Amino acid sequence: MLWETSDVMIYTGWSRQFISTLCSKGTLPFIPGRPNKFVPESVEKAILGMQVGGQYGKRKAKKTQIKKAA
Repeated sequence: MLWETSDVMIYTGWSRQFISTLCSKGTLPFIPGRPNKFVPESVEKAILGMQVGGQYGKRKAKKTQIKKAA
């Protein structure tokens, strides 16, 4: 059973435009030739990768060194 864009919208709460943007960037996998059809397992895996700690997830801030004036 394949998901449509509306199913992904319900699952994630994202807008249709945001999902389309993720597809065009190659972040969210879709079936070639049918851009509004998705394989549920691959979409869920991609969404988990975008969550905290994933490729786009929130990361710790880098520590900055304060330089002292000489």
